[in-house]
Amino acid sequence: MSGSITINAALAQAGVPDETFAIAIGHPCMGAKFHSPRPLVTRRFFDVDYVFVNEVWLCPTCYENLKVLLHLAGKVEALEWTILREFGNQLRALGMTIAQNRRQED
Repeated sequence: MSGSITINAALAQAGVPDETFAIAIGHPCMGAKFHSPRPLVTRRFFDVDYVFVNEVWLCPTCYENLKVLLHLAGKVEALEWTILREFGNQLRALGMTIAQNRRQED
């Protein structure tokens, strides 16, 4: 097709919806290995209680799910597997690392 562009080219041309987002092709989501549908934008995750060696970029769904996981980890004594499995392997590992670090700081 003549004149058609990819979604990534369109985002590069038009920009992202607001300045808190980045195009996911340049900053892939680190919350899940597979997404369906594939995220178009990601957001850098900042946590005032945890210093990351590397930047952590998450799609909007993983970003919000990580906030939920961290909230639960801070309020519930011991999270059961039936709860933890809802977050997926990568997001769960990231969240539990942050939660453990928070507990060590207390």
